[in-house]
Amino acid sequence: MSPTLAATFRPDRSALLTGMAGAAGIWLGFPNDLAGLPPLVLLWPVALAWLGLFAPTFAAALRRGWLCSMAGGMAALYWLTMPVHNVGGLPWLLAIPCALFIVACISSAGGLFAVAAHLLRRRPPILWAVVLGLLWYVFEALYALALGFPWLELSGALAAWPLLVQGADTVGAYGLSGLWVMAALLFALGLLPHPAATPCPNASPCSNASPCPTATPGPTAAACKDAAEDGGQSGKKSSKKGDAEHGANDGANDIANDIAEDGAGDIAAASGLPGNPGPDLGPGPAGPKKSWRPASLVCGLAMTCLLLGYGALRLHQQPLITDPVGPQSVQALFVEGNVDQNQKWLPAFQRQTVDLYLRLTYDALAQRPGEHPLIIWPETALPFFFETNQLHSPRVRQLSSVTGSPLLVGAPGLERHADKKEPDVFNRAFLLTPPDGAVAGYYDKEHLVPFGEYLPEWLNWSFLEALLQGVGVYQTGTAIAPLRYDNLAMGMLICYEGIFPWLAQARVADGANILVDISNDGWFGATPAPRQHLYLTALRAIEQNRWILRGTNTGISVVVDARGRLTMRGAQFREQALWGRAALESAPSLYHRLWPWPLPAAAVLLVVLLLPGCRCRSRRNTDA
Repeated sequence: MSPTLAATFRPDRSALLTGMAGAAGIWLGFPNDLAGLPPLVLLWPVALAWLGLFAPTFAAALRRGWLCSMAGGMAALYWLTMPVHNVGGLPWLLAIPCALFIVACISSAGGLFAVAAHLLRRRPPILWAVVLGLLWYVFEALYALALGFPWLELSGALAAWPLLVQGADTVGAYGLSGLWVMAALLFALGLLPHPAATPCPNASPCSNASPCPTATPGPTAAACKDAAEDGGQSGKKSSKKGDAEHGANDGANDIANDIAEDGAGDIAAASGLPGNPGPDLGPGPAGPKKSWRPASLVCGLAMTCLLLGYGALRLHQQPLITDPVGPQSVQALFVEGNVDQNQKWLPAFQRQTVDLYLRLTYDALAQRPGEHPLIIWPETALPFFFETNQLHSPRVRQLSSVTGSPLLVGAPGLERHADKKEPDVFNRAFLLTPPDGAVAGYYDKEHLVPFGEYLPEWLNWSFLEALLQGVGVYQTGTAIAPLRYDNLAMGMLICYEGIFPWLAQARVADGANILVDISNDGWFGATPAPRQHLYLTALRAIEQNRWILRGTNTGISVVVDARGRLTMRGAQFREQALWGRAALESAPSLYHRLWPWPLPAAAVLLVVLLLPGCRCRSRRNTDA
């Protein structure tokens, strides 16, 4: 087995510790069952970058980055097993692999990020950090579009501290993730070991990022020098034309570059820790100092200060108002039935469910006579087809008629077509308005949950059908215009639609002056999932400069202001009615006006930064 291949598979204690730090960063950064500290999530990209930086091979970088992300991702998203087991009825032996499969798909981005760090390790360190920050942005955005489950979004962890995420109103949540990764990597470059050797005094412009065979001593320099000598001899033997000295130099350069590209992990492992300079071998040839370390530290601190300063400025410009008043505000009444997910779809419980929601609503309104709030019942609060049900639907319509309040309620919707035997079923939000409780409009869920609301064609297996509760397979909605009543223009989001930036963007582009998210997190029980879902949704408020009204079945119902702060927050797993107020906004954010150009601009900048290195490598290959 070759030394490089052996290094790929032998245990590396330093890589293991680095991977553990990255996994811990994911778990501690996102809401969890124990304790969380959002900034710790930045350990994740730093760990991935250093795993790639010191990996001996491309394959090792991919494997280490992927496993690090999978370990942390499974710790943060273990709750994915709950709906599969508790709701779908699958045994744990099947539920756990299902969750692992989803986490593995998401975590593959971590492996690719580590590979990028490995392939770009010969670039100037500061440029390396900037490029990786842009790559993180691009990866987050593309994975959200491709996989449809962007749950481990870096900004989603930071959103628990609104100060850290105010930049989302300019570059969006994914762009902000990239900026924080860039700042963290720049800061880490000033503190952590790095394999970059001092450039040769007589190096050409294209070789300034390559380790130098005569650099400051240590295992890297010694190994490169030895390899260069061996390569020189090989070059002399294999030369057929030209003088022997020229062949030796070419052979030395080729092998030195190979050592730099594929042997950095072996050399670092031999010295104990990544980047450990090893034993003192005496003074080496003089060369320019590594001025990039203090410069990188200063750049990282400057970026951090800019992001924090911008956050503080935006929060100061829009002080926290928990009870906005005036014509450009709305009073909301959130009703949480806390209905058991395993019982709500049983026909015998339909009357009980309707009775519960009506009782909670009437009792809350009786405490504030004269109020006419927007009443919000959560996603599929009515576990039957509202339009066709003649037993319970009239009682629900009567609520709006008697109270004089509009009612926003989730229930399955039907549409029949002459050319189809079976009707289309939608996850629908109905708006009932006084004086007669008529349906003033409805919204059909546009982005469905795989396995919960439909089965992908390539996984349409019979044993997974148990996950499709109630009405079975839903259709993708096309009725997505804002629901309007009086001065309200509600941009609707149902359940996890709130985690997709482009859906909120479309609602505001259609004229929404407030975002309303109705959800049912009862699937996940007492796990971190509802809190993770909440903070991912709160980012849409900052991106679009819109308040969010979020009503749920089991919690967490909240009011989120346009800066991502929670002005009202309810408890979980209670039958309750909660009051809250929100402001109506009409001004678009800068991010909304720039859409969709930030992502293409980042991609173009990425290509521009990568091109010089590609030209240099091509020139070296041509010269060789």
